[in-house]
Amino acid sequence: AEDARLLLLHSAAIEGRPAILAHWTRLFDRFDASAWKAEPVVVDVHGGAAYTMSTYSETLVPREPGPSHSVLGRLVLFWRCDQRGTWLVTLAMNSHVRPVEDV
Repeated sequence: AEDARLLLLHSAAIEGRPAILAHWTRLFDRFDASAWKAEPVVVDVHGGAAYTMSTYSETLVPREPGPSHSVLGRLVLFWRCDQRGTWLVTLAMNSHVRPVEDV
């Protein structure tokens, strides 16, 4: 959503689609995150609003020389359905199950 917020571990809130896009662009410029996998745990829909909770794993492989990072975490998303029937994320927040490990 245009007014979405992204709440990441140890970070100030990132607000609005352009700022969120810029955050992910910077991350993906530094790391290959294509090994990211998520498993839904909760999907709860209430009319035009919903929330989901998933567990995820990822290996962040640096594009420059350096160690890869293994991450296990949880991701909670809040959704709303717009007038066109499109589901939009309005709030995303994550937490780690354990500290990030170098691989």
